[in-house]
Amino acid sequence: MCDELGFLALDKQSSNLLFQVMSARHGQVSTIVTTNLPFGRWNEIFHNTVIAQAIADRLVENSEIVILEGDSYRQKGK
Repeated sequence: MCDELGFLALDKQSSNLLFQVMSARHGQVSTIVTTNLPFGRWNEIFHNTVIAQAIADRLVENSEIVILEGDSYRQKGK
């Protein structure tokens, strides 16, 4: 599971390493990713657009995308 992808931008090395992890997991095991950014803004997370597209392609193949809207669960009770 990768929680809050995009909270911090990744440098070139981190982007490349995450791509390698996602590629190795692709088609082998399930991966859950949470993020506040739509796919169209993933170029802000990764070092370049090519890596952002490649990671997104691997994640969305045979996947189910769930979009949650509304107030943050973490903000409840504050």
